[in-house]
Amino acid sequence: MTSNFKQRLKGANLTQRLKGANLKQRLKGANPKQRLKGANLKQRLKGANPKQRLKGTNLKQRLKGANPKLFKTMNPLLEKAAEVLKTSKHTTAFTGAGISVESGIPPFRGPEGLWSKYDPKILDINYFFENPQDAWDHIKLLFYDFFGESKPNPAHLALAKLEEVGIIKSVITQNIDNLHQEAGSKTVWEYHGNYRKLICPLCSTKFDSQDFNLKELPKCRHDGSILKPDFVFFGEGIPEHAGSSSIHEASIADVFLIIGTTGEIMPASMIPGLAKKNGAKIIEINTETSKYTDDITDIFLLGKAGEIMTEIFEIIVK
Repeated sequence: MTSNFKQRLKGANLTQRLKGANLKQRLKGANPKQRLKGANLKQRLKGANPKQRLKGTNLKQRLKGANPKLFKTMNPLLEKAAEVLKTSKHTTAFTGAGISVESGIPPFRGPEGLWSKYDPKILDINYFFENPQDAWDHIKLLFYDFFGESKPNPAHLALAKLEEVGIIKSVITQNIDNLHQEAGSKTVWEYHGNYRKLICPLCSTKFDSQDFNLKELPKCRHDGSILKPDFVFFGEGIPEHAGSSSIHEASIADVFLIIGTTGEIMPASMIPGLAKKNGAKIIEINTETSKYTDDITDIFLLGKAGEIMTEIFEIIVK
Protein backbone atom coordinates (compact mmCIF):
# COMPACT_ATOMS: atom_id res chain seq x y z
CA MET A 1 0.00 0.00 0.00
CA THR A 2 1.37 3.41 -0.97
CA SER A 3 -1.03 5.42 1.22
CA ASN A 4 -2.71 4.85 4.57
CA PHE A 5 -6.50 4.58 5.13
CA LYS A 6 -6.83 8.24 6.04
CA GLN A 7 -5.10 9.30 2.83
CA ARG A 8 -7.28 6.99 0.74
CA LEU A 9 -10.47 8.51 2.16
CA LYS A 10 -9.35 12.14 2.19
CA GLY A 11 -10.48 12.94 -1.32
CA ALA A 12 -13.47 10.66 -1.43
CA ASN A 13 -17.04 11.82 -0.95
CA LEU A 14 -19.11 10.46 1.96
CA THR A 15 -20.62 7.64 -0.10
CA GLN A 16 -17.21 6.56 -1.34
CA ARG A 17 -15.67 6.84 2.10
CA LEU A 18 -18.34 4.64 3.70
CA LYS A 19 -18.81 2.21 0.84
CA GLY A 20 -15.81 0.06 1.52
CA ALA A 21 -15.66 0.45 5.27
CA ASN A 22 -17.20 -1.96 7.74
CA LEU A 23 -19.93 -0.77 10.16
CA LYS A 24 -17.46 0.03 12.91
CA GLN A 25 -15.27 2.05 10.53
CA ARG A 26 -18.26 3.79 8.96
CA LEU A 27 -19.66 4.88 12.34
CA LYS A 28 -16.39 5.83 13.99
CA GLY A 29 -16.02 9.26 12.47
CA ALA A 30 -19.67 10.14 11.97
CA ASN A 31 -21.54 12.65 14.07
CA PRO A 32 -24.25 11.25 16.42
CA LYS A 33 -27.08 11.72 13.94
CA GLN A 34 -25.05 10.07 11.17
CA ARG A 35 -24.02 7.22 13.46
CA LEU A 36 -27.61 6.49 14.43
CA LYS A 37 -29.18 6.94 11.02
CA GLY A 38 -28.18 3.59 9.58
CA ALA A 39 -27.94 1.63 12.81
CA ASN A 40 -30.67 -0.66 14.05
CA LEU A 41 -32.39 -0.05 17.41
CA LYS A 42 -30.18 -2.47 19.28
CA GLN A 43 -27.03 -0.83 17.91
CA ARG A 44 -28.33 2.68 18.59
CA LEU A 45 -29.24 1.95 22.20
CA LYS A 46 -26.44 -0.44 23.13
CA GLY A 47 -24.10 2.22 24.37
CA ALA A 48 -26.70 4.62 25.73
CA ASN A 49 -27.23 5.27 29.40
CA PRO A 50 -30.75 4.05 30.38
CA LYS A 51 -31.36 7.22 32.35
CA GLN A 52 -30.32 9.33 29.37
CA ARG A 53 -32.60 7.36 27.06
CA LEU A 54 -35.63 7.90 29.31
CA LYS A 55 -34.75 11.32 30.67
CA GLY A 56 -37.60 13.80 30.55
CA THR A 57 -40.31 11.27 29.72
CA ASN A 58 -42.64 9.58 32.16
CA LEU A 59 -44.35 6.29 31.31
CA LYS A 60 -47.52 7.95 30.06
CA GLN A 61 -45.52 10.25 27.76
CA ARG A 62 -43.45 7.35 26.42
CA LEU A 63 -46.54 5.32 25.63
CA LYS A 64 -48.61 8.21 24.28
CA GLY A 65 -47.03 8.07 20.84
CA ALA A 66 -46.54 4.32 20.84
CA ASN A 67 -48.01 2.09 18.20
CA PRO A 68 -51.41 0.85 19.52
CA LYS A 69 -50.56 -2.64 18.30
CA LEU A 70 -47.35 -2.61 20.35
CA PHE A 71 -49.28 -1.37 23.41
CA LYS A 72 -51.81 -4.15 22.92
CA THR A 73 -49.02 -6.73 22.77
CA MET A 74 -47.59 -5.38 26.02
CA ASN A 75 -50.95 -5.35 27.83
CA PRO A 76 -53.24 -7.98 26.30
CA LEU A 77 -55.24 -8.54 29.51
CA LEU A 78 -55.61 -4.80 30.04
CA GLU A 79 -56.95 -4.38 26.51
CA LYS A 80 -59.24 -7.36 26.97
CA ALA A 81 -60.64 -6.00 30.24
CA ALA A 82 -61.22 -2.60 28.66
CA GLU A 83 -63.09 -4.19 25.75
CA VAL A 84 -65.28 -6.27 28.07
CA LEU A 85 -66.16 -3.16 30.06
CA LYS A 86 -66.76 -1.06 26.97
CA THR A 87 -69.20 -3.55 25.48
CA SER A 88 -70.99 -4.41 28.74
CA LYS A 89 -74.61 -3.49 29.32
CA HIS A 90 -74.44 -3.32 33.11
CA THR A 91 -71.13 -3.22 34.97
CA THR A 92 -71.09 -3.18 38.75
CA ALA A 93 -67.89 -2.42 40.67
CA PHE A 94 -67.22 -4.22 43.94
CA THR A 95 -64.52 -2.59 46.07
CA GLY A 96 -62.70 -3.43 49.28
CA ALA A 97 -59.99 -2.04 51.52
CA GLY A 98 -57.30 -2.41 48.86
CA ILE A 99 -58.65 0.43 46.74
CA SER A 100 -58.29 2.86 49.65
CA VAL A 101 -54.79 1.76 50.66
CA GLU A 102 -53.52 4.03 47.87
CA SER A 103 -55.27 6.92 49.63
CA GLY A 104 -53.24 6.21 52.76
CA ILE A 105 -55.89 4.20 54.62
CA PRO A 106 -54.49 0.90 55.93
CA PRO A 107 -56.58 -2.27 55.74
CA PHE A 108 -57.99 -3.78 58.90
CA ARG A 109 -56.31 -7.14 58.39
CA GLY A 110 -52.79 -8.22 57.49
CA PRO A 111 -49.32 -7.50 58.93
CA GLU A 112 -49.77 -3.74 58.53
CA GLY A 113 -53.49 -3.73 59.24
CA LEU A 114 -55.25 -1.80 61.98
CA TRP A 115 -55.99 -4.97 63.94
CA SER A 116 -52.26 -5.62 64.31
CA LYS A 117 -52.07 -2.42 66.36
CA TYR A 118 -55.51 -2.10 67.95
CA ASP A 119 -57.87 -4.54 69.65
CA PRO A 120 -60.85 -5.33 67.39
CA LYS A 121 -63.08 -5.27 70.47
CA ILE A 122 -63.38 -1.48 70.09
CA LEU A 123 -65.77 -2.19 67.21
CA ASP A 124 -67.73 -4.88 68.99
CA ILE A 125 -71.26 -3.62 69.49
CA ASN A 126 -71.54 -4.99 73.04
CA TYR A 127 -68.22 -3.45 74.05
CA PHE A 128 -69.37 -0.13 72.58
CA PHE A 129 -72.50 -0.03 74.75
CA GLU A 130 -70.65 -1.20 77.87
CA ASN A 131 -67.58 1.05 77.40
CA PRO A 132 -68.70 3.96 75.19
CA GLN A 133 -65.95 6.33 76.29
CA ASP A 134 -63.06 3.95 75.55
CA ALA A 135 -64.67 2.82 72.31
CA TRP A 136 -65.21 6.41 71.16
CA ASP A 137 -61.65 7.43 72.10
CA HIS A 138 -60.28 4.81 69.71
CA ILE A 139 -62.95 5.36 67.06
CA LYS A 140 -62.24 9.09 66.96
CA LEU A 141 -58.50 8.46 66.58
CA LEU A 142 -58.80 5.81 63.89
CA PHE A 143 -61.67 7.05 61.79
CA TYR A 144 -62.29 10.74 62.33
CA ASP A 145 -58.78 12.04 62.92
CA PHE A 146 -57.13 9.71 60.42
CA PHE A 147 -59.73 9.05 57.70
CA GLY A 148 -60.56 12.74 57.51
CA GLU A 149 -57.17 13.46 55.94
CA SER A 150 -57.52 10.92 53.12
CA LYS A 151 -58.50 11.86 49.57
CA PRO A 152 -59.80 9.87 46.58
CA ASN A 153 -57.04 8.30 44.50
CA PRO A 154 -56.95 7.64 40.72
CA ALA A 155 -58.89 4.37 41.09
CA HIS A 156 -61.82 6.15 42.78
CA LEU A 157 -61.69 8.89 40.17
CA ALA A 158 -61.58 6.45 37.25
CA LEU A 159 -64.65 4.61 38.55
CA ALA A 160 -66.52 7.90 38.85
CA LYS A 161 -65.55 8.88 35.29
CA LEU A 162 -66.63 5.48 33.96
CA GLU A 163 -69.99 5.99 35.65
CA GLU A 164 -70.19 9.42 34.06
CA VAL A 165 -69.75 7.95 30.56
CA GLY A 166 -72.33 5.23 31.27
CA ILE A 167 -70.14 2.15 31.70
CA ILE A 168 -70.20 1.70 35.47
CA LYS A 169 -73.79 1.54 36.68
CA SER A 170 -73.10 1.29 40.41
CA VAL A 171 -70.43 0.67 43.03
CA ILE A 172 -70.84 -1.76 45.91
CA THR A 173 -68.21 -0.93 48.50
CA GLN A 174 -67.22 -2.63 51.71
CA ASN A 175 -65.39 0.54 52.73
CA ILE A 176 -66.78 3.13 55.11
CA ASP A 177 -64.49 6.00 54.08
CA ASN A 178 -66.84 7.93 51.74
CA LEU A 179 -64.09 8.22 49.09
CA HIS A 180 -66.25 6.98 46.21
CA GLN A 181 -68.72 9.79 46.81
CA GLU A 182 -65.94 12.34 47.17
CA ALA A 183 -64.54 11.16 43.81
CA GLY A 184 -67.90 11.81 42.17
CA SER A 185 -69.61 8.39 42.08
CA LYS A 186 -73.38 8.78 42.30
CA THR A 187 -74.75 5.28 42.82
CA VAL A 188 -72.85 3.78 45.73
CA TRP A 189 -74.14 0.93 47.88
CA GLU A 190 -72.31 1.09 51.20
CA TYR A 191 -72.44 -2.48 52.40
CA HIS A 192 -70.87 -1.68 55.77
CA GLY A 193 -72.14 1.87 56.20
CA ASN A 194 -70.34 5.21 56.30
CA TYR A 195 -68.29 6.85 59.04
CA ARG A 196 -69.46 10.33 58.04
CA LYS A 197 -72.86 9.71 59.62
CA LEU A 198 -73.79 9.06 63.26
CA ILE A 199 -76.91 7.17 64.26
CA CYS A 200 -78.95 7.03 67.43
CA PRO A 201 -79.34 3.40 68.60
CA LEU A 202 -82.66 4.30 70.22
CA CYS A 203 -84.58 6.40 67.69
CA SER A 204 -82.48 5.66 64.54
CA THR A 205 -82.09 9.38 63.72
CA LYS A 206 -78.97 10.07 61.67
CA PHE A 207 -76.67 13.07 62.04
CA ASP A 208 -73.65 14.46 60.20
CA SER A 209 -70.53 13.70 62.24
CA GLN A 210 -69.10 17.11 61.36
CA ASP A 211 -71.84 18.74 63.42
CA PHE A 212 -70.40 17.31 66.64
CA ASN A 213 -67.33 17.94 68.74
CA LEU A 214 -66.08 14.37 69.00
CA LYS A 215 -63.76 15.19 71.87
CA GLU A 216 -66.92 14.61 73.88
CA LEU A 217 -69.36 11.74 73.64
CA PRO A 218 -71.85 12.68 70.90
CA LYS A 219 -75.45 12.46 72.03
CA CYS A 220 -78.76 12.33 70.22
CA ARG A 221 -80.47 15.73 70.13
CA HIS A 222 -83.86 14.05 70.51
CA ASP A 223 -83.45 11.56 73.35
CA GLY A 224 -79.90 12.04 74.70
CA SER A 225 -78.65 8.56 73.76
CA ILE A 226 -74.96 8.17 72.95
CA LEU A 227 -74.60 8.11 69.18
CA LYS A 228 -72.59 5.49 67.32
CA PRO A 229 -70.94 5.75 63.91
CA ASP A 230 -73.29 4.65 61.17
CA PHE A 231 -71.16 1.70 60.08
CA VAL A 232 -71.45 -1.97 60.90
CA PHE A 233 -69.91 -3.12 64.17
CA PHE A 234 -69.08 -6.73 64.99
CA GLY A 235 -72.35 -8.26 66.10
CA GLU A 236 -74.53 -6.08 63.87
CA GLY A 237 -76.32 -6.97 60.67
CA ILE A 238 -75.81 -5.52 57.21
CA PRO A 239 -77.99 -2.45 56.47
CA GLU A 240 -81.10 -3.85 54.84
CA HIS A 241 -81.31 -1.48 51.88
CA ALA A 242 -77.60 -1.74 51.03
CA GLY A 243 -77.71 -5.52 51.38
CA SER A 244 -80.76 -6.05 49.16
CA SER A 245 -79.51 -3.54 46.56
CA SER A 246 -76.15 -5.32 46.38
CA ILE A 247 -77.84 -8.66 45.78
CA HIS A 248 -79.97 -7.06 43.07
CA GLU A 249 -76.86 -5.66 41.38
CA ALA A 250 -75.29 -9.13 41.40
CA SER A 251 -78.39 -10.52 39.72
CA ILE A 252 -78.48 -8.04 36.82
CA ALA A 253 -74.80 -7.24 36.12
CA ASP A 254 -73.20 -8.77 33.04
CA VAL A 255 -69.75 -7.62 34.23
CA PHE A 256 -68.56 -7.52 37.84
CA LEU A 257 -65.40 -5.50 38.49
CA ILE A 258 -63.66 -6.59 41.71
CA ILE A 259 -61.09 -4.14 43.08
CA GLY A 260 -58.95 -4.43 46.19
CA THR A 261 -60.69 -7.20 48.12
CA THR A 262 -59.46 -10.67 49.00
CA GLY A 263 -62.88 -12.23 49.54
CA GLU A 264 -62.46 -12.99 53.23
CA ILE A 265 -65.21 -10.87 54.78
CA MET A 266 -68.59 -12.53 55.07
CA PRO A 267 -71.28 -12.03 53.94
CA ALA A 268 -69.94 -9.43 51.48
CA SER A 269 -67.57 -11.99 49.93
CA MET A 270 -70.55 -13.97 48.62
CA ILE A 271 -71.76 -11.21 46.29
CA PRO A 272 -69.26 -11.71 43.41
CA GLY A 273 -69.99 -15.44 43.46
CA LEU A 274 -73.67 -14.68 43.09
CA ALA A 275 -72.92 -12.45 40.10
CA LYS A 276 -70.87 -15.24 38.52
CA LYS A 277 -73.73 -17.71 38.96
CA ASN A 278 -75.98 -15.25 37.18
CA GLY A 279 -73.64 -15.18 34.18
CA ALA A 280 -71.49 -12.11 34.84
CA LYS A 281 -67.91 -11.91 33.61
CA ILE A 282 -65.56 -11.26 36.52
CA ILE A 283 -62.67 -8.81 36.19
CA GLU A 284 -60.40 -8.69 39.23
CA ILE A 285 -57.78 -6.05 40.10
CA ASN A 286 -55.61 -6.88 43.09
CA THR A 287 -52.00 -6.61 44.23
CA GLU A 288 -52.06 -10.34 44.97
CA THR A 289 -54.27 -13.31 44.22
CA SER A 290 -57.45 -13.66 46.23
CA LYS A 291 -60.06 -16.29 47.02
CA TYR A 292 -61.80 -15.19 43.82
CA THR A 293 -58.83 -15.52 41.46
CA ASP A 294 -58.84 -19.26 40.77
CA ASP A 295 -62.52 -19.75 41.55
CA ILE A 296 -64.60 -17.23 39.60
CA THR A 297 -62.28 -14.62 38.01
CA ASP A 298 -62.20 -14.44 34.20
CA ILE A 299 -59.60 -11.67 33.83
CA PHE A 300 -57.04 -11.08 36.58
CA LEU A 301 -55.04 -7.85 36.54
CA LEU A 302 -52.15 -7.82 39.00
CA GLY A 303 -51.08 -4.42 40.28
CA LYS A 304 -52.16 -1.18 41.91
CA ALA A 305 -55.76 -0.21 41.34
CA GLY A 306 -54.97 3.44 40.61
CA GLU A 307 -52.55 2.65 37.81
CA ILE A 308 -54.64 -0.09 36.24
CA MET A 309 -57.94 1.78 36.38
CA THR A 310 -56.35 4.88 34.87
CA GLU A 311 -55.00 2.83 31.95
CA ILE A 312 -58.35 1.10 31.44
CA PHE A 313 -60.18 4.41 31.36
CA GLU A 314 -57.73 5.86 28.84
CA ILE A 315 -58.08 2.81 26.58
CA ILE A 316 -61.88 2.99 26.72
CA VAL A 317 -62.18 6.69 25.93
CA LYS A 318 -59.37 6.96 23.36
